[in-house]
Amino acid sequence: MAESLDTGNVKNYELFQCEGFRLISSIHSAEEVEQIKNWEVRDSDIFGVTYPKSGTIWLQQILILIEAKGDLTATKDENNVTRVPWIEVIGGEKKFLLEPSPRLRMTHLPYSLLPAGLKQKKGKVIYVARNPKDVLVSFYHFHDYGVFLETPKDFNDFYEKFMDGQVFGSSWFEHIKAYHTHRDEMNFLYITYEEMIQDLRSVVKRICAFLEKDLTDLEIDNVVEHSRFDSMRHNNKANYRTVSDQILNHKKGTFLRKGSVGDWKNHFTVAQSEHFDKVFKEEMKDIPLFFSWDITPKKKSRILSTVHYLTTIVTLDREQRYTRPWQCEGFRLISSIHSAEEVEQIKNWEVRDSDIFGVTYPKSGTIWLQQILILIEAKGDLTATKDENNATRVSWIEVIGGEKKFLLEPSPRLRITHLPYSLLPAGLKQKKGKVIYVARNPKDVLVSFYHFHDFGVFLETPKDFNDFFEKFMDGQVFGSSWFEHIKAYHTHRDEMNFLYITYEEMIQDLRSVVKRICAFLEKDLTDLEIDNVVEHSRFDSMRHNNKANYRTVSDQILNHKKGTFLRKGSVGDWKNHFTVAQSEHFDKVFKEEMKDIPLFFSWDITPKK
Repeated sequence: MAESLDTGNVKNYELFQCEGFRLISSIHSAEEVEQIKNWEVRDSDIFGVTYPKSGTIWLQQILILIEAKGDLTATKDENNVTRVPWIEVIGGEKKFLLEPSPRLRMTHLPYSLLPAGLKQKKGKVIYVARNPKDVLVSFYHFHDYGVFLETPKDFNDFYEKFMDGQVFGSSWFEHIKAYHTHRDEMNFLYITYEEMIQDLRSVVKRICAFLEKDLTDLEIDNVVEHSRFDSMRHNNKANYRTVSDQILNHKKGTFLRKGSVGDWKNHFTVAQSEHFDKVFKEEMKDIPLFFSWDITPKKKSRILSTVHYLTTIVTLDREQRYTRPWQCEGFRLISSIHSAEEVEQIKNWEVRDSDIFGVTYPKSGTIWLQQILILIEAKGDLTATKDENNATRVSWIEVIGGEKKFLLEPSPRLRITHLPYSLLPAGLKQKKGKVIYVARNPKDVLVSFYHFHDFGVFLETPKDFNDFFEKFMDGQVFGSSWFEHIKAYHTHRDEMNFLYITYEEMIQDLRSVVKRICAFLEKDLTDLEIDNVVEHSRFDSMRHNNKANYRTVSDQILNHKKGTFLRKGSVGDWKNHFTVAQSEHFDKVFKEEMKDIPLFFSWDITPKK
């Protein structure tokens, strides 16, 4: 935006309103801004949206580098703001109309002033949010630095204006609430400044996936490296150092000031913080977004970015992704996702009475149970699943870093695990918390697991079905022996608050299973709420819910060309894979292994319509 100013004349910069949104005279024109709604949007257009001081020029740099596949020279011939300009500045329409695709643009405009085409799922929108306390502090310093903004009397004065929305950009609360409320009307990606601080590479990969840009690991590394704050500080096309002192007073600061989280603590008084918290709670009561208020940026290390194993792999080197199972007390896990030291400590985790643990052998309905637990907790409200991936809301306990989140999370804590009974927290074996075990007929488990090994980049691709059949029967796979897993849980079921359900029951009569789970969890849902849980937990519904179906996970983690996480959701597909000899052999082993376990499975059923 700064480069769009006419540096040859002294301008009169004052705030004015366009449909209630505060803009700056001599930079913006009410007539031109009102016309933006009518701009024709192309499917290839990419719009970055931020409230001021929320990572705008950071996103500019990332978008330019993704488009250039990490080639820094793409940013050297033009200032970033010329390559990715604001749509609301005077004269923005002409360049927008004439520019070839893909057109990259930034804006601080509210949802109400966007081009209408974006609200019809044309183009793509990336919204970067930042915790508003740090936004306020950064914006305060920027007002002292930007000549086109009124210098505040002091921090207290600016605090009051910000809280009242009497600043350029108007109310932070109204800005983010409108975009969140209307997010489903757009091709929309929501990321946070704090995520970028903590794990920039993961954010870059999410943006690439959203934009359908297939970059190599090296290209992504280059995007990340050239988008780091230290790199941008030394890149005059990204750091705005070349902008005239008549626009930005470089003696008073820099555009890239700190790039940290929690600096608000050095500015807010306790009274201001308490007041802000009260306003935030009221303004955001219906908006389920959460912010990090104080974090320490991660250094380059083996520290992993998230608590569930799929996004964990994003941070690994390519050669680390293809891993073979290793054993912890005889149970096979995956290196770089699980740690023997951490898994062994799970036994000592302190369990609360309100904790809920879903237990499955792999490919037995794990993410189905995740969805059901989330929806029961939300009384059938699907929006509860839209702000976080299900694996973040109901994460695996055995992945690296799982303990810290478990300790800090408020009740009720919902968790999933593939671990055997022997490695569970001891408290569960003393009837603390509740355990829901989902079992699936092992022939279909074997087939689903076979396809998943071809689909999951982090698992060794089988030579063929025969090879995988032998490994599964020998327990030489992640999760070890299906037989030992289910037998141990059944044998020790009376030591726990334990509910046993089957995948096949869920296929046949999902509503009855949901009601059983509600009764077990002592959740008193109305018939309508149960209907909603059931409807949003059906396979067809989950296939179209990107927070439940894992479609947003990068192809470097899950090869979407080879399959889907939710593959069939049927019973009896094993018949299309097992030979007669394999089936007979399996039946013989099953009969011997399960002779003392009175459990029965459906091997072939037709789902109810």
